[in-house]
Amino acid sequence: MSIRRRRRAVASGPCALPLVRPRSGSMRVESLERRVLLTATLEINASTHALSYTEQSGFSNDTTVQVIAGATPMLQISEGGTDIIGLGANAIGAGWTLSIDSKTATGPESSASSILIDTNDGPDVVVVKSADVPVTISPTNGASDDEVDIGGANGDPGLTEAITSSVTIRNTAGKTSVV
Repeated sequence: MSIRRRRRAVASGPCALPLVRPRSGSMRVESLERRVLLTATLEINASTHALSYTEQSGFSNDTTVQVIAGATPMLQISEGGTDIIGLGANAIGAGWTLSIDSKTATGPESSASSILIDTNDGPDVVVVKSADVPVTISPTNGASDDEVDIGGANGDPGLTEAITSSVTIRNTAGKTSVV
């Protein structure tokens, strides 16, 4: 009784997949693990501590910024819908973490001296519930209608006294409604 082993061949190129040659002599491709497309990236400048939150083109985003009170106040940026956040190396080094579903990033408020949110294109909503550092909302490709809610969400009256620093909105390529 002889035992035949499967022979592995490896394709070349940047997207090479392991190939398996079954006993019949034909080739088949093994499937890879599931990949996730990040729709936003949070990074902190190591020297200025400026936090940048950049959303990818082609997505309508629903972003919320707020401070979570406690012994160590935490800054939280969350995405609604199907958006997925990725953290840069400096953000991870500054103590930022992601929720299990990667829709909420949380880190020490002291790690950020300012916040820049780039919603890119698409009709986006940014809610600034609370902030103790300057927040700038500046879509780089903002040809669509964007909405910024100050202190509340979905047009609900909010408490702007929870925002103790400036909020600047720059949308030179489109129109932004402030609620």
